[in-house]
Amino acid sequence: MGSIFANVRILLVLVVLILSVGLRLNGQQPDSASVILYQGANATGAGQPIPVGAFQVNGKQIAAGVKNAVFSVRVPKGHKIAFCEEPVKEKLTECELFEEGTHNLKSFNFVRIEVWKEPVDQLVPPLTVFESANWLGRFQFYSPGMYRSDRNEFGKINNDMAMSAIVAKGYKVRFCIEEGKWGRGAGDCEVHEEGRHNLRFADSISFIEVFDLSDESPADESMPVILFEDTG
Repeated sequence: MGSIFANVRILLVLVVLILSVGLRLNGQQPDSASVILYQGANATGAGQPIPVGAFQVNGKQIAAGVKNAVFSVRVPKGHKIAFCEEPVKEKLTECELFEEGTHNLKSFNFVRIEVWKEPVDQLVPPLTVFESANWLGRFQFYSPGMYRSDRNEFGKINNDMAMSAIVAKGYKVRFCIEEGKWGRGAGDCEVHEEGRHNLRFADSISFIEVFDLSDESPADESMPVILFEDTG
């Protein structure tokens, strides 16, 4: 029993020391609704609040003294947290990204933890696209509209690198493998509404269109065409 309590103390001391250094550097203070990292699964065990900011934290180090360690994190509304691995040259940095809710971490390979709070009017982006399956890796937010890779409109996502996506409530998204002659998407396409999705045509996406389902205005292709005769 003594070893269990010792392990808990080791975890808390390591995390507190690491976070305290980060707090001094960033001038951040924990708020009343902080993200909390737990020693056990499903928000159980010893917990440590993590304020908004970026911190160098070695996951393997804080898990080393805990037998069969499973860490979890509780994320309050309006917050996000990313656990990122060491960058590798010419490869994408792998991160576990979590939004509101309680989540179990899949890996202790992280060396950096970053917590941020979304502006009130942007709590949930209409679309978030990731360069890795299962909502990992580099990501990019999108608002309603059309995006073409041949015009470099994908932001942080490279051409043919969209692998997974999160679609917010009230939105629908169409992913296509070609931009098309008229720049409206062509070839194989897949459509997704609210939820988390691994893309069927991953590694081939070149066109993205985000629809706001509350927008009742007619789509461009359904606008009536009116011809006027020149009577001279």
